[in-house]
Amino acid sequence: MDIGMDERRLWSMGYFFEQGKAWFIAFHTNDLYEWNLETGRLSWIDCFPFEESRFKSHPICVKWKNEIFAFPDMGEDVWVYHMETKEFSKISIGKRRAKRYESRSPMIQGDDIWFPVCGRFGVFEPQILHINARTHQYRWSGSIMEGGLCVETVYKDGYIYLASSQDNILYRFDTERNRCNAYCVEELNGGIETVCDVGKELWLSDHTGRIACWDTILQQTTREAILPFRVSLACRQKMNSSFLQSRCVNGRVCYIPAYANPLQIQEAVMFEAASLSIQKVPFISPKDVEGNYILVEFVTDDGKIGIWTEKSNSILLLDTKQGHIVEKRQVLSKKDSTLLWMRSHPGRSTETAEWDISSFVDIIKDRRLQFRKKEGLGDRVGTEIYRTACL
Repeated sequence: MDIGMDERRLWSMGYFFEQGKAWFIAFHTNDLYEWNLETGRLSWIDCFPFEESRFKSHPICVKWKNEIFAFPDMGEDVWVYHMETKEFSKISIGKRRAKRYESRSPMIQGDDIWFPVCGRFGVFEPQILHINARTHQYRWSGSIMEGGLCVETVYKDGYIYLASSQDNILYRFDTERNRCNAYCVEELNGGIETVCDVGKELWLSDHTGRIACWDTILQQTTREAILPFRVSLACRQKMNSSFLQSRCVNGRVCYIPAYANPLQIQEAVMFEAASLSIQKVPFISPKDVEGNYILVEFVTDDGKIGIWTEKSNSILLLDTKQGHIVEKRQVLSKKDSTLLWMRSHPGRSTETAEWDISSFVDIIKDRRLQFRKKEGLGDRVGTEIYRTACL
């Protein structure tokens, strides 16, 4: 069976990484996958029974003990997959007040999960959802700020730091007191694009490429740096954004280019946090700039940054110690390849496809698919195979 690249493309807003394995929910089908980074083996786990299945319904997940929490963007409510029982439950968090949540990555601290929600400008103000992972009780914070929220947020010592993408205001939300303070970062201009936890400092960058190193104890900027992206763009048009993603790993602060299409920068930039010395790491070739899209998905236990690239449908592992890139591809078994074809062609009859019959029988006997049998095997031939193999 020939499965085209577009049909195999599996990506999401962010992977949850733990002990060499990553969990994520596919944008298009809301299927939950587990990816073994060492072997490359990609395994289909289950499909979330969202009431409204749509693109980016619940594109963000975190793993707490043996439960997967799925957070909404264009969907509603928080869903939980119980790995031991293979069952789902739902946490009703109230009616969505805009077309989408504009979600940010959840942060786990003990039994607490903090989920920043940007909201839509002019519709509702950014807030933070707090869920107790053990009891599934939740509460919303009050409005944090006015205007848009930058992509990155940081949890640090009981505070959640958020920043305005409209101006140079940094917000510090006290998770114990449920209140927020605001600080003007005068060294930046026209909005903050990244927020990175660097020891006792937060590194904040704006669209001009300026970085302010903001001391969380002194609550002020103590030093500055400049992102050297203009050299890479000498022959290109002016950008609206330079870097929208940053991570501090192994004492180095790494800036990943904005996930635009086409890409405007082909290099990641790494700073030594102590000395502010710079290293540029090429990770996208010039021929892969057009028609590409990249997204930081996770940081591994040994300090590598996983970057998904649309062009090759793979993960690029940026080694922050060695300063080089290794490509990791996701490997599907025959059974899960067949399953993925079925999931990505919901309106196509199985009678029109050339099936590997052993893989197909394996699929319909799979206990993970019990609740989807009637839906997936509605055609005559598929039903007969199912009756023969399973009944």
